[in-house]
Amino acid sequence: MNAPAPIGHNVGPITFPKDEEMLADLQRRYSDIDGRLKEWEAALAEYPTDIPLDQEDVAQSLQDLLGQVKKDSRRWDADAKGEKSPLNKLVKIVGNFFTTRVEKAEAMLEKWAPVHQAFLDKKKAEALRKAEEEAARQRQVEAEARAAAARAEEERRAAEARAAEERRKEEEARAAAAKAEAEKKAAEERAAAAKERERQLAEEKRIRDREEKEQNNTNLREIRNYMRRAEHLNSLADADEINDEEAKELDNLVRPGGSIGNLAAPVAASLLLGEDQVAAVEATRARLGELRTAISDRLGKREKAKREREAAAAAERELLEAERRRLARAEEEQRLAEAKKAREAEEAAAEAAAEVRRAEQQRAREARDAANTAEAETKAAGKEIKAANTEAERAANRGDRIENRLERSTDADLSRTRGDLGTVGSLTRRWVYYITDEAPLREACGPLGEHFTTTALEGAVFHWMRAHQAGWSGRERVEDALPGCTFAYEQEARIA
Repeated sequence: MNAPAPIGHNVGPITFPKDEEMLADLQRRYSDIDGRLKEWEAALAEYPTDIPLDQEDVAQSLQDLLGQVKKDSRRWDADAKGEKSPLNKLVKIVGNFFTTRVEKAEAMLEKWAPVHQAFLDKKKAEALRKAEEEAARQRQVEAEARAAAARAEEERRAAEARAAEERRKEEEARAAAAKAEAEKKAAEERAAAAKERERQLAEEKRIRDREEKEQNNTNLREIRNYMRRAEHLNSLADADEINDEEAKELDNLVRPGGSIGNLAAPVAASLLLGEDQVAAVEATRARLGELRTAISDRLGKREKAKREREAAAAAERELLEAERRRLARAEEEQRLAEAKKAREAEEAAAEAAAEVRRAEQQRAREARDAANTAEAETKAAGKEIKAANTEAERAANRGDRIENRLERSTDADLSRTRGDLGTVGSLTRRWVYYITDEAPLREACGPLGEHFTTTALEGAVFHWMRAHQAGWSGRERVEDALPGCTFAYEQEARIA
């Protein structure tokens, strides 16, 4: 914090004590203060908070103690003033040193700041003049271009009238071509939809056939496993070595509606079996009949009749299922045939529509060529109109930009000046206050107003102005906001 002394000096730098050093010094030199405070606290703790009248001696003792506290504390206050006295003198020296020099600098600013502001005012006026002249010049260019565009427009209308008939013919040809194109697209869409319908039906049939074949294979494998088990149990029955549980299992396997019958029925009704599978199904059904007969022979007359009825019902169900599947497949084949026929018909319609479209497109091209030839003169006039209008629009845009910049530009934008050392000077505006009469101002402050110093009064006015100046937008001078005060929106030069 100490400025360096000149070369060759023999004066050491001024060093102030640190905070903790100052505190330690005071505690060392006035170490008796803390001891006295502790003694008083201990002594005062022995006195009651309410002394009766018959204990005057206690009150006298408390009085003496309080007198000692007052006496010593006053001495400490005098010691504090003595400690601060040299420091206060140093503070005054520092303040006087800088205040004198700041006043000199302010005098320089007071003399030369108006010179700088006058230059900025002239720079602002010159910027405004140049911008306004340029805007006027662009408006003149715009007016001349608009006149040229009007003349070219008259020429274009004359040429356009000559081309109107050819344009009408072209539009008719285009309409016919568009209609033909729409008819072609509609026919193609119908053909595509029919083709997609045919593909979906074929795909659905393929998936159903594949699933049915997979189910047939699965059922046949399970049937073979069950048949092996049934043959084993039947051999035990023939040897009279079968127990009740095994007999019941055999019956559940081979009886109508049993495990093997339930698996064999959908397989037998399927129309997708190969020759080997058909043979396997027939062999299974024949052997299954033999096993059922053998079991029936071991049953009573009533149970045997019941089994025959169950077998007949199962056979009828198998026939119904086979017929249902046959009808379903016939309907499926019919749908596929109809879808194919619809696709072929739509494809033929699409091809016919394509022929019509090609013919109409040829007519449209011929009409377009004739219209283009007729419009050549119109386009030549249109180029001149476009060039004139473009120049007019550009001039108008340039004029608008210049005028918009002028409207949006602030005093700072029009007067900004940059120095070689990084400074930026410009004009700025801010609200300032003038106290014209203190008496009504103090009266407005209430009962405390007469006790305010002038400095305090000025500070209050400044803060009041800052709190309310946002509501003065668009005004240059405010005289009725606060009694005895005038507020002005003034311009000044600023250097940053």
